[in-house]
Amino acid sequence: MKILFYQLDSKYERLEAWKQGKYFGHPLFGATHFPKYGIDVVMSRNPYDGFYKKLKKIIKLDLRMVCHSLGMLFTARKYDAVYGPYPKGLGLLMFFRSIGLFNKPIVIFSHQGIPNPKGGLKKFLVKQAYKGTDKVLFFSQLHFDEARQTGICAPSKLFKINWGPDLEFYDRSVAAMPPAKTDFFISTGKAKRDYDTLVSAFAKTDVPLLLYVDTHELESTYAGKAPNVNVTYLPVTPTSPSILINSLNDAIALSICTKKAKGLIGITNMYEAMALNKPVIITKNPAIDIDVDKEGIGISIDLDDVEGWKRSIEYLYNNPEIAAEMGRKGRELCEKKLNLDIFSGEVVEILKK
Repeated sequence: MKILFYQLDSKYERLEAWKQGKYFGHPLFGATHFPKYGIDVVMSRNPYDGFYKKLKKIIKLDLRMVCHSLGMLFTARKYDAVYGPYPKGLGLLMFFRSIGLFNKPIVIFSHQGIPNPKGGLKKFLVKQAYKGTDKVLFFSQLHFDEARQTGICAPSKLFKINWGPDLEFYDRSVAAMPPAKTDFFISTGKAKRDYDTLVSAFAKTDVPLLLYVDTHELESTYAGKAPNVNVTYLPVTPTSPSILINSLNDAIALSICTKKAKGLIGITNMYEAMALNKPVIITKNPAIDIDVDKEGIGISIDLDDVEGWKRSIEYLYNNPEIAAEMGRKGRELCEKKLNLDIFSGEVVEILKK
């Protein structure tokens, strides 16, 4: 079996970096592990993407959304399936499949649930697109249950699976590091982060926070807000994962403070902390299946709750043994059922059905 791994921004270089031991495998959604199950993976690459991105700055339209699907209408026929962990850019190809112009299975992931417009042309187009998918995979039980009720996509096409971190990569990385310091908290990630609440909470404590941001604007906004908050600009580069892993390994706990948003905001960073035996303090998100309080792997906080954050920060800072035990339980949970190896095996079974 041979599949085409599609993502709007090609992951070819990330896969090559993983092969060299320089990148973690979980953001590649099984592409790293499929070959051992007899599935060859070809990463999509388009030689014109540089041109499309330059043109987007001028015309404010991303032509890749159309051109990628038009190209795959012909080139993807030699594969047994198109695999799209992030289906952005596949909409037109899904439509082609729904009307019989493309005859290969399309398997996608839903990270925010299936859209359910109230009616009219938009609802028709969404239903038509999902008619052109063969399997839709969900990480969230909430999204899975909602999708089954919408009628947008046939329930037989929907699958709930568990994702998880590349434990082998983290173990190899930690083995090469000096002993952890564990004398500060850390905040990583960028999607829908609530830096106002987080910085305000730390400002009410003496606990140090290393806050990573990915724009100079955020750096200038929050730098100097509190003497115990070290705001550090870190753009996304091939080396940034290694920097973050080193810092997270030295931290007491990971702080994931988010705004209200639909989707699995913060889940990737939470898995990274769990892989490294670190507890998490995280804003409550009903889309994330893991109950950090019940599992004993961290503390969940209500939206905009500065005092709740302050109490939780001080609690873990003043109780290092409890923090360490939470971290141990998080790692144990990953080893039992939330890791890249288990995830890859589950996806393979679905792909081969």
